Amino acid sequence: MEAERAKRIKELQKEKDVVILAHYYVDGAVQEIADGGEASYTLVREGGLQLVRGGARANVTTVEGQLELESGAVSNYAVVERAGEMVARSGSIVNNVTVNAGGLLKLEDGAVLGGITWAGGRIEAAADV
Repeated sequence: MEAERAKRIKELQKEKDVVILAHYYVDGAVQEIADGGEASYTLVREGGLQLVRGGARANVTTVEGQLELESGAVSNYAVVERAGEMVARSGSIVNNVTVNAGGLLKLEDGAVLGGITWAGGRIEAAADV
């Protein structure tokens, strides 16, 4: 039954010439994005953790829990909400981040900050940014 449904979805996808997008929500769990992987349009809920390994990308992420970027990882267009925390390890890159009131962005020495869209929360940097 599942095989038939998957086959039908692939047929419709080809017939209609569409791309299927899926949302992945993390609630009180750990989502790991492996080296070379990419996650887009994700929500890390309070109590959750998204761990982005070196060579991986997290794109358009809303952070209510914790987002951690290892060395070599890249984050593009993140929004750190109220109790959310984003940690950028040395060698990681943060592009276009919004830190709302109550949110926290921590930059280790050697992390690269490629732009802040808006900052109403806290930014802690271990060195000059």
